[in-house]
Amino acid sequence: MIRQVSPRFRSYAVLGVVALIGGLASGRPELVAVSAPFILLVGLGLMRTFDLSPVIESRFDRDRAVEGEDVHLHITITSRAVRSLEVSCDLPTGLSIAPDQEDPAIAVVGENRVAIRHGGGKVDLDVRLSCDRWGAYRPAWIRLRSRQGLTQFVHVGVFPVDLELRVYPRTEMLRRLFQPVETQLGFGDLVSRRKGEGLEFADLR
Repeated sequence: MIRQVSPRFRSYAVLGVVALIGGLASGRPELVAVSAPFILLVGLGLMRTFDLSPVIESRFDRDRAVEGEDVHLHITITSRAVRSLEVSCDLPTGLSIAPDQEDPAIAVVGENRVAIRHGGGKVDLDVRLSCDRWGAYRPAWIRLRSRQGLTQFVHVGVFPVDLELRVYPRTEMLRRLFQPVETQLGFGDLVSRRKGEGLEFADLR
């Protein structure tokens, strides 16, 4: 995972250095005292930074569904403890994260992102997805974004996955889609709309 410096870390460092230099240059001890908490936060953040080295496993609870149904995406994450962890998945158009999740520990923070508090070790996520449109979906990656060290550093990593889900149209749509315009009299349940030769009244069909 790639470690990025958060804007809060830069603010702490700038405020601490400016207050410290200003206090030493002007001989005002109160400015030095003001800089102490910011410098302390920067030091604690640097001391508590470590490599997460996460391991991710993912799977769908089933590989086939019908349009309008919900499926569950099971994600297993094994890593060290972090303050907060955001999980986002490569969800194509037609799949979306359901706004109301069954797991109370999961908070939806975006169209394809959920957030959890990870205390370290192994955690199992059960994310409920809505099948909004039929089609074949193959999510290619899962992205992790974690905060640690008093939220001063952000770790971001993208992990490839091998997932596949097939969503089929509803039965009502298939019936409307394949309703014939002209039918044969001797085949099927629908009567042809075309007038033909015979003894019956075609306008009464």
